Amino acid sequence: MSANPSQPTAARRMTLMSNAPRFALGQMVATPGALALLDQTGFSALALISRHVHGDWGDCCAEDKA
Repeated sequence: MSANPSQPTAARRMTLMSNAPRFALGQMVATPGALALLDQTGFSALALISRHVHGDWGDCCAEDKA
């Protein structure tokens, strides 16, 4: 099932995230700076990684999506 490009961005993201992961993750590492930024912002590394593995790469140009 593919997302309909006419859906609002949030709805497309929910559709993408409901599908199986798009690829297997290998070993994950984070720099001290990335860990500090996660701590400062309160973002969840697990939530961000989940979005990534399910194809939710935010708003990016066609070249970056390829």
